[in-house]
Amino acid sequence: MGRLACVNFSAFSTQILLRRQPEWRLKPVVVVSEAKPQARIVEVNVTAAQLNIDVGMTYAEALAISEDLYAGVVSSCEIDAAVLELYRQLIRYSPQVEFSKEEPGIFWLDASGLGQLYESLHSWAQQFFRDLHKAGWRCSVSVGFSKFGSYALAKTRRQIAVLADADQERLALRQIQLQRLGLDIELLNRLTKLGINTVAEFLALPAADVLNRFGERAWQFHRLASGQTFSILRAHECMPIAQQKIYCDDPEDNLERVVFILKRLLHPLTVDLQSRQESIRELILVLRLNDGSLLRECLKPAQPTLDLVILLDLLRLRLAALDLSGGLIEIDLAAEGEPISPVNGNLLPVQPRRDLDAGLRALARVRAEFGESAVLQASLQAGHLPEAQANWTPYRQWREPRPRLVMQKPLIRRLRSQAKAMQRHPFGYPASESKSRWRHWGSYLLNGGWWRREVRRQYYYVPNHDGSLAWLFYDQLRQRWFDHGRVE
Repeated sequence: MGRLACVNFSAFSTQILLRRQPEWRLKPVVVVSEAKPQARIVEVNVTAAQLNIDVGMTYAEALAISEDLYAGVVSSCEIDAAVLELYRQLIRYSPQVEFSKEEPGIFWLDASGLGQLYESLHSWAQQFFRDLHKAGWRCSVSVGFSKFGSYALAKTRRQIAVLADADQERLALRQIQLQRLGLDIELLNRLTKLGINTVAEFLALPAADVLNRFGERAWQFHRLASGQTFSILRAHECMPIAQQKIYCDDPEDNLERVVFILKRLLHPLTVDLQSRQESIRELILVLRLNDGSLLRECLKPAQPTLDLVILLDLLRLRLAALDLSGGLIEIDLAAEGEPISPVNGNLLPVQPRRDLDAGLRALARVRAEFGESAVLQASLQAGHLPEAQANWTPYRQWREPRPRLVMQKPLIRRLRSQAKAMQRHPFGYPASESKSRWRHWGSYLLNGGWWRREVRRQYYYVPNHDGSLAWLFYDQLRQRWFDHGRVE
């Protein structure tokens, strides 16, 4: 029977933040979603957890608990760069390594046959466990017989655990608390209300009832935990296949000289990828400063390219925003490739009215200079209230617009970020006056929010003098009128 090892880097984003700010290690530290007082906390370290600071709080709420709280944002690019760095370290100890895209910080290693190369699987695991700790990473390792079993035990054990046989893995797995396996909070709360707290209690439920009552994700988890789903390690298609590294004789802090060094590193990367018929879709830059700290940056051009001018321009913009006063002693540059798409063979290509490529290049330069959070895109959310049904998320991928012919132009509803209390109606009537005297369409009722704060609103469309429609609602609980937006 094959053997698998799972490596769990708990509080992965927090570890990345502390490697960036090593002087915070003994302080209460949290990772927030964005650099705002009302940003939600997504991870906490042990010191902050001991102060009853928990995930889901806002930074302002946590700051009221502890004035010594430290917070930072960990971007997706930093996480990707850290995952790739750990992948390169772990691939030295196993011929096949898989990392979890859904939960960064989880890695699986194929351990089959490695017990013959080492004294035991425990000594094999102990060797890379020790090397990871020397590099400043904190993790736990579990060597088992299945992906789910090794994963679950790595989430609940400390340091190294090696299971002797599959029966021992199944027995240990059934005792694990569900709350330690990263399940969805809503699902976990529903199971807790039913008195289901362990994997054994969850597996006692009939699979068909799990699907009908808790949904497909819970059913898939049930099948995986019961061993009905057989899963193997997946080979990753897109890894940084080209890499260059240089060590500086003296700490370097001059921007122009650093860019010149990067130009020397970038040229062989492009030659290597070009020989493989690939272009660069992402650059991963790791800088080691003289004080031992690391800076990890990811840069994505507007489109996969091998153009040195475009790539150097993005690198220059990102470096200009970094503090290099400590001096660089090591520069590591890696590139992730993508197959070059065939050239369009149209003899007379249609020239669009707008140059979309120029717009994408401009967005790439903005991201390179100000960070990934500088370019956002609107995304729909599963919110109950209208103001909670959309949010701004970091720009991910450009989608080519598909123009379509419409017989009638659609109406546009513009929402206020916060509903504005009204003293009088648009036509001059007092806010308390009966609705029968003014023209409107509605009412449309919206009730709910009892799980947090009850909401009872009556929405109306009211014509304005300029031909647009005001979108108003009457709050029955506060007995006031509010202007929530307009329709054009």
